Amino acid sequence: MQYQGCTSSEGAVVCLQYADQILIQNNLFYDNSGHAIFCNGFKDWRKDIPVIEGGCSNMKAYHNTIAMAQNSTSAAFYFLGSWGPIALLNNIMIDSYSTGYGIWIESTRDYGFISSDYNALNQVYYHQTNDRAVASSKQDVDEIHRLKLSEWQSFQKMNEKNSFSGNLTLFKAPNRGDWTLAPLSPGIDKGTVIPEISLDLRGNPRAQGASAHAGAFEQK
Repeated sequence: MQYQGCTSSEGAVVCLQYADQILIQNNLFYDNSGHAIFCNGFKDWRKDIPVIEGGCSNMKAYHNTIAMAQNSTSAAFYFLGSWGPIALLNNIMIDSYSTGYGIWIESTRDYGFISSDYNALNQVYYHQTNDRAVASSKQDVDEIHRLKLSEWQSFQKMNEKNSFSGNLTLFKAPNRGDWTLAPLSPGIDKGTVIPEISLDLRGNPRAQGASAHAGAFEQK
């Protein structure tokens, strides 16, 4: 599917709540000022410790191309209230204007569920919090981290070891609506082969080179 120029009161194109067993694959999002994929949980404060729930579980997001709009302060993927594993692989989730984020993680609980690699990614927002899921007693933990990819790769031994930074030069002609990869794009063959994702957004077979391309489009 393809999504362009979307906004909403929550700033999300796709909003998921109490969502389980989700596969999000081969989508194109561009020029959206709000979040592209929003796992929309909530915080319920009890005795000064927030109970965080209501987001996504068993979510797989593979081969999506997400290019945020200019001056967006939102994220390609926003997570709050995760309650099961989340895998992000072979996605392009970039903000070329250094105002938004590829991944926004709203709590320490969400952080513990996310596995992410082989993505084009520039910035990550991580709100490190104390919540009932990770704390046996009240602790003073409330830190916001705004991290470039290189910082995120070394932060608490997070994944992304095979991920890379990128901008609009990844694509052939985004100003004309062509979001396929440019001939020398670093996204070519940069993904990992996922057997169940055998076609791209246009129905072309994957993979056509040494490995799968990052993003929604595969080409020779």
